[in-house]
Amino acid sequence: MPKEKFHLDYAICQYMKTLDNKRFISRHCRNEIEGHLRDEIEDLLIVHGLPKAFEIATNNFGSSDKILKEYATLFKRKRLAQIKNVFSYYFDGRFIMRIFSGIFLGLVFIFGGMAIEGGSAHSVIQLTSFLITIGGALSGLIIAYPISIVFHSFAIAMTGKPTIKACYIDASRVFKSFGDLAVLSGIIGVIIGVIHVTRNLSHPEQIGPGIYVGLVCVLYSVMLKLFVCNPMHDSFIAKAYPSHEHSLISGRPETQNAA
Repeated sequence: MPKEKFHLDYAICQYMKTLDNKRFISRHCRNEIEGHLRDEIEDLLIVHGLPKAFEIATNNFGSSDKILKEYATLFKRKRLAQIKNVFSYYFDGRFIMRIFSGIFLGLVFIFGGMAIEGGSAHSVIQLTSFLITIGGALSGLIIAYPISIVFHSFAIAMTGKPTIKACYIDASRVFKSFGDLAVLSGIIGVIIGVIHVTRNLSHPEQIGPGIYVGLVCVLYSVMLKLFVCNPMHDSFIAKAYPSHEHSLISGRPETQNAA
């Protein structure tokens, strides 16, 4: 039987999961540990093969219990530091702030422009349009991808938690599809609105609501693609293909990877 290929990124990810006692080790500390581990593996590669170098490096670092014990001593009686580490383990604060800052700034300009023209935020809050747009997009997404991949992709987006390259690529594809499907759902909303209008030509008072629902569907779909799906897709591609590697690839990396 052919020998199974050794994947370093996967092996390191599995090793780091053994440190998942979230009380003591912050994201920054975990990144430092992983960086030192990779440096040691690189040094050992001079005289050893990849699997052996990984084995020696992890043995030199010691068991997860030993590392956790050291950090437990370091943060003993520092409850605030422990709470901070718990948050930093589950969430990448900078990543989350970047997302919310971008969305907030975009909404300020959009609703600010509406206010200048005499509109109000209340006029674009429409539950029916929201259900059509989000429901249609999510339904198509679940058909296109396994639920586990969809769930994991949204979890990565909400927390910013680091993961392996393959997961970033999966997440980028999920969000690209989500944005495209949202736009299609918005078009369905417009069609539903037109149908509503044509069926109520003899009742002019009911024409306005039908057009209104369709137009708000388009607004929601475009905003979802603009503020969420496209930025998340590009962010995951940047994480999957670091700048020094990404610069060598023309076009969209995921397209060439799929080819």
